[in-house]
Amino acid sequence: MKKNITLFICSFFVFQFSFSQLNTKNQTRSFNNIHKESIFIHYNSSLYLTGEYIYFKIYCLNANNNKLSNLSKVAYLDIVNEEMQTVYSVKVKLENGVGFDDYLVNTKLKSGNYKLIAYTNWMKNNNVSKAFFESNITIINPYTQNQKGLTISQNNDSLLIAPKNELKNNITIKSKIIDLQTNKKTFNSREKVKLRIKALVENNSFGSYSLSVKKVDSISNSKTKDFIISKIQKANTSENLTKPLYYPEIRGELFFGKIIRKDESEDIKNKKILISTYNNASYFNVSTTNVNGEFNFSLKNNIDNNINFQILNENNDNFDIVILPNNNVIKKELAFEKYILNPKLEKKIIERSVYNQINNSFNIVKTTNSNSKISNVFYKNADDSYNLDDYTRFKTLKETLLEVVKDLTIRKINSKEHIFKLRRKNNRNSLSYDYIPWVFIDGILIQNHNDIIDYPSKNIKSISLLKDKYLIGTEIVSGIVLMETFNNHFIDNNNLKYSNIKTLSRALPNKNYLFPNYDSIKNDKIPDFRHQLFWKPDILLNKSQLEIMFFTSDILGTYEISIKGVTKQGKLVSTSHIIEVK
Repeated sequence: MKKNITLFICSFFVFQFSFSQLNTKNQTRSFNNIHKESIFIHYNSSLYLTGEYIYFKIYCLNANNNKLSNLSKVAYLDIVNEEMQTVYSVKVKLENGVGFDDYLVNTKLKSGNYKLIAYTNWMKNNNVSKAFFESNITIINPYTQNQKGLTISQNNDSLLIAPKNELKNNITIKSKIIDLQTNKKTFNSREKVKLRIKALVENNSFGSYSLSVKKVDSISNSKTKDFIISKIQKANTSENLTKPLYYPEIRGELFFGKIIRKDESEDIKNKKILISTYNNASYFNVSTTNVNGEFNFSLKNNIDNNINFQILNENNDNFDIVILPNNNVIKKELAFEKYILNPKLEKKIIERSVYNQINNSFNIVKTTNSNSKISNVFYKNADDSYNLDDYTRFKTLKETLLEVVKDLTIRKINSKEHIFKLRRKNNRNSLSYDYIPWVFIDGILIQNHNDIIDYPSKNIKSISLLKDKYLIGTEIVSGIVLMETFNNHFIDNNNLKYSNIKTLSRALPNKNYLFPNYDSIKNDKIPDFRHQLFWKPDILLNKSQLEIMFFTSDILGTYEISIKGVTKQGKLVSTSHIIEVK
């Protein structure tokens, strides 16, 4: 009788042939049918002092219609200096085309002009000047005497310090899609501000938005790049790709690795590489190397960053595994905007720097990570699970399998070799054990079953059985056994040379930003010198109006409430509103 094969595809990447050439017209056509992407960033300022936060939200758009793109699940943001060096780089998790994060400007950075650059892997196929988002920012490091990165004004009568009413007029933007209203125009320090976001065209105003409330001052002499003004850099949507070099990360983050042979006589092509999550079995996949020993794999955003690599059916001592760095973006044709520093601003800069130090020392603004549960799909779909604390404890794993676990046993091949045998699903009445399963402990595949038959069962928390056939990457596996230890540190106490564990740089979960709420804070002795009153990147407008509340700080002056976003119809929205704190 023909056996049924359950095809369980674990994070299988649609474009698994990343290293292969496109040899057919159909494959070429399939890539050209995928929409190209463009990116816009809403960031909170054009000028930062070291010790301040760059808050940003990434909008990844379909370049054909400006609607949010569901294609890429990861975006990249770089900060580049005038020497074309990347001083900061981060991956940003995208959900439904948007993602956000922040960066505390490092005090080691030099004063100077920088570029914010953002892109997706799919966008790398286009020229940087045509497709990538790029905008100018200035960083001032007040902790160093070296200000050579900035142009110092020699004119004591410089008009760089704009009058207060001119600052207001320059930043006010009105929109026909949404409107911003506050309960009043002038507020006291630490007073509640009630902001109403009103949809002016009902359903056509609904979409994803981000909100920034920041003090307007004379130090910043340019605006942040605006949706409407920039009109968003677009890829050439009519350009065909005959051989894409970079593929869209549609399932999560795409990584590239390579096996390095220690002996030149060893072949490195067509090697099977198992990729699994260390400490748990939330993910495993198999990738095959090309002629250069290179392989690739994709990780969903909710997968742990501790990854185990194993070469299947090989002596792993003969090879090393390395993770290849992400290809750098071509940073040509970048024109840096020059910031002219007026010596008259020295006092204001020092004052603002002191305020930043006080805010950071008291941790005025707090962040928490959004809940991002690690998927344990294999445990959830197990046919049988055993919590060993519910049973009599035996000394070794071998004894435990014989006395406790049904449908799983150990068979002796010869005087030195043993293998696990698993009875297949719906075959419990049979005396035969049909499968030689893959056996995992804490996400580590045990390629030699002899290594664990005498393992102390007191360390094992649970055993789960999956008693069918599964497709793991390119490998058909006859059953899976998942074991979990109490401390999830099986590999730490066992010298298994065929395991290679690496911690990957991953996109972090989106954050929740917690700004002071003086309705609940009773201690008013803690100073509050925030220039950034509020930042909320996760606004979803899906009704006629939305109310948001925030509080002013101890810093008096003019504040800009700026909101940007994209409607469901692909309309780009940018509007602002001014309040005073006196």
